[in-house]
Amino acid sequence: MKKKSIAFLVTAAVFFCGCSASPDESAFTEAPIFETESAALTEAETGETVSKNEEKEPPEIVSLPAPENKEHPPVPESEVSVTEFTGIPLSENLGESFNLNSKDWGYHPICFDSGKVYFSNPKDRQYLYVYDGEESNCLAELPANALNFYDNKIYFISNGNMINPSDYIDFEGFLFSYDLESEELTRLTDFYITQPLYVSSEGIFYFHISEETKGTIYKLDEGFDEITPLYNSFCILNYNGFHYNVVTSDSDGLTYLCLSDGENNYVLNEASDATGYPRDECIANGKFYFRRQGMRSLTSIDLKDGTVFEFPVNPKFPFSDYTVFSGTEYVARQDGLCEFKDGRFVKYEKKEPLVTIERLYSGSDSIYALIEGMDGPNDWDLAEIVFSTDEEGNPAYGFNRIT
Repeated sequence: MKKKSIAFLVTAAVFFCGCSASPDESAFTEAPIFETESAALTEAETGETVSKNEEKEPPEIVSLPAPENKEHPPVPESEVSVTEFTGIPLSENLGESFNLNSKDWGYHPICFDSGKVYFSNPKDRQYLYVYDGEESNCLAELPANALNFYDNKIYFISNGNMINPSDYIDFEGFLFSYDLESEELTRLTDFYITQPLYVSSEGIFYFHISEETKGTIYKLDEGFDEITPLYNSFCILNYNGFHYNVVTSDSDGLTYLCLSDGENNYVLNEASDATGYPRDECIANGKFYFRRQGMRSLTSIDLKDGTVFEFPVNPKFPFSDYTVFSGTEYVARQDGLCEFKDGRFVKYEKKEPLVTIERLYSGSDSIYALIEGMDGPNDWDLAEIVFSTDEEGNPAYGFNRIT
């Protein structure tokens, strides 16, 4: 194995952040922030929770106050080796973060649990909704992004403003939770955090860019008063004890995509302006997937042995997104949905020719999509993809809108 020595930031440090009042206290009735017990926000803050089938006048969307600057501690520098990748043990824990449905810093409007779909409704100001397989109902009148389900709660980021589904930028706002049992909506931080966001039994993980523009993954403890810097990265991927990061070597100036165990960075691939930097990274079925920035392509790296595979791309129809569902790779293109089969992409016939798929999301038993054009240009919906056949028996698909 060949090794190179680089300066890389890995050692965790701990920072205690005090509770500070928001600059505009009139926008919120201040509840004790960072308490473990939920405190429901008032209607003046976010709007009351909407009861099922109850009609209410839509409230004015509240512009939440920008917090005072919270200084995030950096990760101390240390020497970590860059090591040739020859494969790692595959994880048997299906609950680990693969980022399959939050592969970018932009609009992440959906999460799943027990046959239900929780989503940010683009038809209703991105308010938090639930779909039970038959109908959709509003849970909280607050624009929601970066949705996560954990322990019967929905966690999300909101700055109180409407979200443009076509904006793919690093989205930031306060951290909120919605308790599905008590129906209480709670603001958990008095400072902005940035997506991607990942919530699990191990904690709450989020992304932050420092003044030196270093992207760092941070962890919030259960009391929301302690911030721990973990590692420098632009993507939260925790897999079988490894995390994902992008490392620039001091010795050769090249940038490497790596999986790290905290001591070694195992190089998956190189990235540069010529080859395209990684975007939309995820891990599924023992493979690391990414798209090359600006190229709308798709690459996979087998984590068992490091085999790199470049999926074929039709230059007329580059990929807008991809997902992995039931072990099969799917891509969304301008001309429709395709399944990768026998070394090539098989195109499905679409029943709504004017509708395009912008994003794909894998649920437990269905694929969902962010679609545009069902009711005209610049009109967005979230929909379940329904597979069928056309009159000639060819594979086809349509949409069951949940918005």
